[in-house]
Amino acid sequence: MTYSVIGILAAAVLLISNRDLFWRLDGGELAPTQSSYRSFLLGVMCYYVTDALWGLLDAHHLTTLLYADTAVHFAAMAAAVMLWTQYVISYLEGADRFERLLYHTGRVFFLFETVVVVANFFRPVLFWFDADGSYHAGPARYATLAIQILMFLLTSVYTLRVTARSEGRVRLRNRTIGFFGIAMTLLIAAQVFFPLLPLYAVGYMLGTSILHSFVLEDEKEENCRELERAVERGRLQSRELAESREALRDALAAAERANRAKTAFLSNMSQEIRAPMNAIISLNNTAMNDPAASDEVKECLEKIGGSAQRLLGIINDILDMSSIESGRMTVQKEEFSFADALEQVNAMIGGQCSDKGMRYDCRVLGRVDDRYIGDAMKLRQALVNILGNAVKFTPEGGEVLFTVEETARFDKKAILRFTIRDTGIGMSREYLPHIFEAFSQEDSSSASRLGSTGLGLSIAKNIVELMNGQIDVESEKGKGTTFTVTVTLGQCEQRDEAAREGRAPRES
Repeated sequence: MTYSVIGILAAAVLLISNRDLFWRLDGGELAPTQSSYRSFLLGVMCYYVTDALWGLLDAHHLTTLLYADTAVHFAAMAAAVMLWTQYVISYLEGADRFERLLYHTGRVFFLFETVVVVANFFRPVLFWFDADGSYHAGPARYATLAIQILMFLLTSVYTLRVTARSEGRVRLRNRTIGFFGIAMTLLIAAQVFFPLLPLYAVGYMLGTSILHSFVLEDEKEENCRELERAVERGRLQSRELAESREALRDALAAAERANRAKTAFLSNMSQEIRAPMNAIISLNNTAMNDPAASDEVKECLEKIGGSAQRLLGIINDILDMSSIESGRMTVQKEEFSFADALEQVNAMIGGQCSDKGMRYDCRVLGRVDDRYIGDAMKLRQALVNILGNAVKFTPEGGEVLFTVEETARFDKKAILRFTIRDTGIGMSREYLPHIFEAFSQEDSSSASRLGSTGLGLSIAKNIVELMNGQIDVESEKGKGTTFTVTVTLGQCEQRDEAAREGRAPRES
């Protein structure tokens, strides 16, 4: 029963001291050293189990089962020696010829022992039991023990050789592993003469408990190193992030300086160009009214005037965009005649539609005041930009419908809604999100042909937003476009009587 007691005690010690490794079933979570150590523990555990069963079976004289258990016992013993060699090589991270020789020698020994165990069923060369159930060792058993002694001795010599080149706690651990191999060599040698003493099992029990502490310490040290590496990576990332922030701040400051310089340049140049352009337009009008001018000269003057007006419009757009980008564009809050502002818009857009052979229709829906408080010039500019865009992209024979209505009143304010609907070329659904971007054009060829700079709608959107309003657009390619503009204007204390009755629609 001594074997049973020692086997059960050793298995319990092994399970308790190494429970964390046994419960980590996924080998992929283990380091190579831990994985090889757990394999070694499993081999030793199998050896302990057969030891425990051997004592119980021997006590009850179950010879047949005892024979099978002894066969497994020898195989487990050989496996433990082989796995021990592999663990030591893995722990010491060896890769030279001697280590490879040890590694393959352990495998050959296990294969040899397996063959001997199988052969023992047919011819007792390893062990046998007599009629009384007494155990007898065969010559192969002594050969097996001799090989085990040699394997432990060679592994210990190799470990102590590595120990001589190490230092600190690593040196202490390597020396302990080497001495454990020498101790196992002596215990196996003693077991040659006392085969029924559990010296082998006791040695494994004590040794694995010591070795497990090494594995845990290595794991803790590796975790500490990994943590230090993570902290260092975090420190480097923080430094790189700080440098990136500094670079971004510098780039932003440079971009702001460049933007301010560009805005100042555009503003100054626009003002410088606008004055002579106005003079050119004025002189051109004077020349047009000269009765002595021939028809050919007047035709040239008309072209000059048209080009000058177009150039002046571009200059005005650029000046407005520079004011918007610099945040200097503001809207006035002055009382103005809404009827006059609407009439000016109709006159301008109606004339353009008439010249192009298009139909223009402006309708006021419901009651609209004659006077409001706001910026008449900016409101007129926004509406002209949108309506002018509709005229540009609507072919001859098409129509532009402009409706005006007051939709709500609150806190002495009124919300006006303007709807501009045309039957022009329209826009694709993909382009609509970009329609209000500066210099944005879906078809640059047609925009260039029709004289569009791509600034009008962007300026109109900014003006409308300054008036606490918004612009919505719906369009379909080849079927036209609809803009819906809402702005917030202040109410005048007195409403014009004619405005309450509504205004007659204007058509051209």
